[in-house]
Amino acid sequence: MLDILSCFDCTINRGELVHFDMNQFIYSDKMTGELIRCFAEQRSVYPLHGYHAMINNTPKLWLYPLEDSKILKGVRNRIRRGQLKTTLMAEMQDHYIGSPILEKEGEIIDFSDQEIRSIDKTGIIRNSRNEVYLTFNDADMDAFVTPLLHVLKKHGAKATFFIRTETADWNPNLMRAIAEEGHALAIRADKTFNSVYTSSAVSTTEDILRNREVALRALQGEFKTAYDTLMRIMGDIPLKNGIPALTTYFRPPYDGINPVGMNAVFDSGFSWSVGGAYLNIEGVEPGPDADEDAEKYWIYREDQLSEMLAATKSGAVLSISYVNDEEVDLPDLIDEYLTAVGKKFRFVPLTNVLPQ
Repeated sequence: MLDILSCFDCTINRGELVHFDMNQFIYSDKMTGELIRCFAEQRSVYPLHGYHAMINNTPKLWLYPLEDSKILKGVRNRIRRGQLKTTLMAEMQDHYIGSPILEKEGEIIDFSDQEIRSIDKTGIIRNSRNEVYLTFNDADMDAFVTPLLHVLKKHGAKATFFIRTETADWNPNLMRAIAEEGHALAIRADKTFNSVYTSSAVSTTEDILRNREVALRALQGEFKTAYDTLMRIMGDIPLKNGIPALTTYFRPPYDGINPVGMNAVFDSGFSWSVGGAYLNIEGVEPGPDADEDAEKYWIYREDQLSEMLAATKSGAVLSISYVNDEEVDLPDLIDEYLTAVGKKFRFVPLTNVLPQ
């Protein structure tokens, strides 16, 4: 039976219906039960329930996509073209939170030296409340998001999840679960961009810089698609303070920036571009031929906790990306980290400090 399941590299999504065709199991009266048991043990992080138990749980039922009447007023029509009312650099000086590695690694592209000096590169949000801002990127897998939510709840910690929305509608209940636990959601991309905002219409950095207007429109279309996707999934959910769980924060994919991409972000109506200390959680040691640049970016298993603790200070934004690897248990790592930090800091979503 496990040989059959090994052909399917997936887990059951939250709320997913699993159908078994009984005509296929005429040769064994135990096969269906064994298959269900294997699904429960090997392919699900949730308890299994019958259809009627789910459909009768009316407080948790919702219709996808959400109708306009269900979406919070402060969420509707937030991302659209034509909202940048000042210069790009003025907006970035007030609403851009950078990353310590960008200038060093040459990921601030096509800005002048003076412009680079004028923008944040610390990844720190000044505050007087000893707050730290945990942020997670591309959270779309039940197998680590659901245990991660349990860990955050255990420690009373809240976070912000930056979502790549291309796959969000495959698992909309997971997006809602994040919000219902009191965490904020924000946009990272719709599809996977590289570090300077390429898209299907502009596939290289040279394309962007040569065809700025085409690139601007293409990127704004992608950004609106990303925001509207989440809006139709969980745009009806407020946090405890009444602020919508869906925010107008944006994180540049891989944190790299150029003027065209940043103009697209702020002209679309995003209130903040948020970088932070970039922590990539990955479990495999590099081989002897590993690229030198990769060595600088990846945190290897034995260093992960110490690297996270070293980056933790009042106002720090920790940008945590997870590489799906069986050798790394991200929820356990976060549990160990929060235990080590103890009560020294408050872990809150970015909505506590960044106005929209």
